[in-house]
Amino acid sequence: MLEAIKSDYSLIVANSEIRNADLSKLLQTKRAPLKTNTVYKPSENHRLLADAGDYMSFIGGVIIKRQVWMTREKESYFGSCFIHMGVIFQQPLPADTLVISEPLISIRYGNASWLGKYFEIWMFKWPNLIWSFADLTDAVKRQLCAQEPWRNFKILLHYRAKGAFTKREYTELLEPRLQSRWARFASKVIAHFPGRAANLLAFVYYSALRRPSSLQLILLDLANSPFCFWKRPVRRRVPIQEPAALSAGSRIPSRVSHRSD
Repeated sequence: MLEAIKSDYSLIVANSEIRNADLSKLLQTKRAPLKTNTVYKPSENHRLLADAGDYMSFIGGVIIKRQVWMTREKESYFGSCFIHMGVIFQQPLPADTLVISEPLISIRYGNASWLGKYFEIWMFKWPNLIWSFADLTDAVKRQLCAQEPWRNFKILLHYRAKGAFTKREYTELLEPRLQSRWARFASKVIAHFPGRAANLLAFVYYSALRRPSSLQLILLDLANSPFCFWKRPVRRRVPIQEPAALSAGSRIPSRVSHRSD
């Protein structure tokens, strides 16, 4: 990486391999499927997004020149979860971009702590950001994601199987956006569909497919789901509040346990 920086690129993207949480098993040899190092001219943002945009959602592989970062507009991308993508693709970069094909990073997969935000991020924040880039064609954007993926019932069922789409996501995020009675009904049914049954259906469906490079990641997501059909149902507990932390006049709550929805 230090050697590549000498060439004064505006942006360098370092490829990654993906391993399981304890790094003992290789799940994907290259996250960005490029065979050789590739250089993109400032006028080739569309090709950069098509080739490596999906991988670049991982900020750990992005090395950007400080001067470029400091001079780009950033505030409109606050809260997007992918501010670096806004900085890169808001307009052409001043110099070339290098994507290094060789994996220089090992990603520990399956230990993410943001499952509760997963649906909102990938159904709304990511598509809204990608489709906001006015200088890029719709065809290129569509290679990364649909403009409104949350309208696809198959995707909703997939997220239900992963434990990322529940009654809360439906009520807070989908219901206010859905105008059609049929869409509201179908989406609500999926949100209430038994999670373990959805997980089993998804596991059978994906296991029957030919083996794409991402299949192991999909199956690992299903295995890590709180609805994983071969594991005991997950129970979440509300911890007992310590008396010293209680405010005056408050009561110590009894221990409550319930199943995840």
